[in-house]
Amino acid sequence: MGKINLGILGSFSGKVGNVVGGNWKGISYMRAKATSVSNPRTDGQVNQRTKFALVLAILKPITGFLRVGYKKYAIKQTAFNAAMSYILNNAVTGSSSADYSVDLAKVLVSRGNLTGALNGLATSANGVCYPELG
Repeated sequence: MGKINLGILGSFSGKVGNVVGGNWKGISYMRAKATSVSNPRTDGQVNQRTKFALVLAILKPITGFLRVGYKKYAIKQTAFNAAMSYILNNAVTGSSSADYSVDLAKVLVSRGNLTGALNGLATSANGVCYPELG
C-alpha cells in the first residue's frame, strides 16, 4: 500500500498497483515494479557483470576511504558509486570477460586537486612493495 506524503500533488512511498514510489537523497521517484527476469546471460551482460565484479572486489575493502575521497564527486549518487563509475570508465582494460583487468596506475581512490604523494609506495599483504602508482 502506498502512502501519500504531501497531499494529492506530492510524492508517495510504497506500491500502488505496479508503480513503486519513494525518496532517495531528497529526490522523489516513481518506477515500474520490477518484472521477473529470466536472466538470459547475453554476452553483453556477462561482460558488464565481469567488469563490475572485478572493480567491486578491489573497492569493497576500502569503502570507508572512498566515502571521504569521492564525497565531493557524489552528485545524486553515493561516493562508492561515484568511485565505481570512475574506475569502470577509466581503469578497466580488455575487450571481453576473459581478459578484463584493472590498470592500477589509473585507479583513483580519492579525487581533488591536492598534490600527490612524493615517492609514495604501496605494500601488499604478502609484503611485495610497489613503486609509486601515480
